[in-house]
Amino acid sequence: MLKNNNLVKSKRSTPALTSNRYNNLLKSKRSQITIFVIIAVLLVAAILLLYLLYQNSIKPGLQKLQQDPNQVIEECVRVKVEEAANKLIENGGYLEVKSPIKFKEFEYKKVPYLCYTSQNDKHCITQEPVLIEHLDDEIYSYIENDVESCFNNIKKDLEDKDYKVTLGPSSFVVELLPRKARIHIWKNFEATKSDKSFSYTEFESVTSTPLYDLGIVAQEITRQESKWCNSDYPLLMKMNKWVQITKFQTGDDNKIYDVKDTKTEKNWRFAIRGCVLDTPP
Repeated sequence: MLKNNNLVKSKRSTPALTSNRYNNLLKSKRSQITIFVIIAVLLVAAILLLYLLYQNSIKPGLQKLQQDPNQVIEECVRVKVEEAANKLIENGGYLEVKSPIKFKEFEYKKVPYLCYTSQNDKHCITQEPVLIEHLDDEIYSYIENDVESCFNNIKKDLEDKDYKVTLGPSSFVVELLPRKARIHIWKNFEATKSDKSFSYTEFESVTSTPLYDLGIVAQEITRQESKWCNSDYPLLMKMNKWVQITKFQTGDDNKIYDVKDTKTEKNWRFAIRGCVLDTPP
């Protein structure tokens, strides 16, 4: 009889025990869901915060870039210098081959003489004794008006943004260097708006170009031709691994030189007339 009572008690206690386990399991799942929700919210908040911080770090840089006259002028001038340098290379050291520049018609193009004499059996005379300085002057004349235009354009852009801009007179120099051309500009530039202001007195623009390097080789060939009636251009190629030089002798005793920069594939062509032998009677 005692055993039966115990059995009854055991059976009566089972539903309560099951209910407690169910409640505990339910609480555990709810806690896990709550934790996951909290983690998800924190993760979203962290991503949003990083995004906002990134945007705040980028926007000032963009604004500064758009308003920084030094960078704007540098790019504006660089484009014009590149145009000038390419023209000088394509036209054998001149912006345009026309009178009074002496030239040879070759392959339907005017090729300028860098060393020339009209007399037979005479050494040629160098047409541009200081070739690099001549190239500097050509670039200067090509970009002179454009430099002012660059400043006037940025002045207008800033004034459209309610800046008050003051420009002073400008001066600049062109300096050809190995593999580049550098333009140094002196000009007072002031811009103010509310509590913001900035000013500059100097600007610099650097353009990548092989103009100087090609000019130096052309100048040396010209020097040798004027002195010895020939040039040791194979030696020049050995000394300058980046250059490829070819020489063509025309039927009327003119020489056409091609000086090619193998890094950029840009080619400088010029003509030589000197030490021409008299035709025998």
